[in-house]
Amino acid sequence: MQPDIGRPKATSPEIIRAAAERMVDQVSAWFVEVDGEAPPRETILSDLAREIRLGRDGYHVAKSMENMGWYPDAQLVEILAGSVYAIHSAHEAAVKAWVAANSIVLDIPVGAQVMTTAPYAPSGIVGGHMPETAQYVIREPGRKTDGGYIIDAERVTIAPEAGASDAA
Repeated sequence: MQPDIGRPKATSPEIIRAAAERMVDQVSAWFVEVDGEAPPRETILSDLAREIRLGRDGYHVAKSMENMGWYPDAQLVEILAGSVYAIHSAHEAAVKAWVAANSIVLDIPVGAQVMTTAPYAPSGIVGGHMPETAQYVIREPGRKTDGGYIIDAERVTIAPEAGASDAA
């Protein structure tokens, strides 16, 4: 069964908000330690979501926070450096929930020749399945070792069989 196109995007506002939720307690604790009190939770969430959505490192996020009246230090930079992981985690959780809610099954067998719409892996052989996230591991033809490109299932189709067009 090919999945629908509703796969959650790591850049969606819902994912960014979920990532900010994962970080808000640490940031709030930092405020209490530095200033004696923290702004309202919603203010912190809003500021975090606005800045981490760009996928920058902790230093650059902290620099942007200065423009919002924050006074970041090395400890906050370290906390904000976790935003990339927080986004990844929130996205992976959303994808797993989406796969389960849509009962997505990977139906292309290991060893099948496939084509993809991924520009970095236009064709290859299915080397493995990642059912929880509805992704295939695609190996380049001729590759002798394990591993490969991880491609979303909706970007993978079975390649037309060699010679099939000759029979027509």
